Amino acid sequence: MDKILRNTRGSVIYPSFMVGLFSLLLFISILALIANESLAVQSYTNSIKAYYLAETGMETTLYGLENAMDKIIFEYLSDLREYKRNYLLESADNSNKSLKFSPPQLDTYLKRSLRSEMSLFPLVYKNHVSTYKQEHSCRISIDYNFKTCIITVESIGEYDRARKFLITTLLLPTEQPDGLDSFDLPRIKIQPFQILSYYQSLGL
Repeated sequence: MDKILRNTRGSVIYPSFMVGLFSLLLFISILALIANESLAVQSYTNSIKAYYLAETGMETTLYGLENAMDKIIFEYLSDLREYKRNYLLESADNSNKSLKFSPPQLDTYLKRSLRSEMSLFPLVYKNHVSTYKQEHSCRISIDYNFKTCIITVESIGEYDRARKFLITTLLLPTEQPDGLDSFDLPRIKIQPFQILSYYQSLGL
């Protein structure tokens, strides 16, 4: 009788042990899934914040460049108007009939002014968003190819350990012939700067 009872008890304990072990493994698996899901959500959230930092940095830089170019163009057109006025006055003098028309060039103004502007870069902003709790930053760098008149702007947003890279290439404003003015002098028109590309990079 004792042997039967012991066997019966053992038969009950074994299934109970297996059920308990299975429940424990299931619990651990659920915890692992929850932890992984939480990490994935946190990583995705950090990536969004990093992209926002890169995007706002890029938009702010482009806005600043546009304003700078508008000022350069205004200065150039003012000087061009003054040059034409002086040229016409000097040409009216009989002794200056062979006076050569050599107006200022927009390209010269852009190169001179942009060299000064770009000496400020790279710019780095750290922990500048008050609502972001973790360490974050935005780094802006600019490269200017004077031969092709193309500006490349790179904005890197970083939040916690997430990083996003945005790159924009711009074609600088150019002057183009536009016939003759009322004084038979060459007239020009200004082609505003163009965004050639705007894309997210892997940062390699």
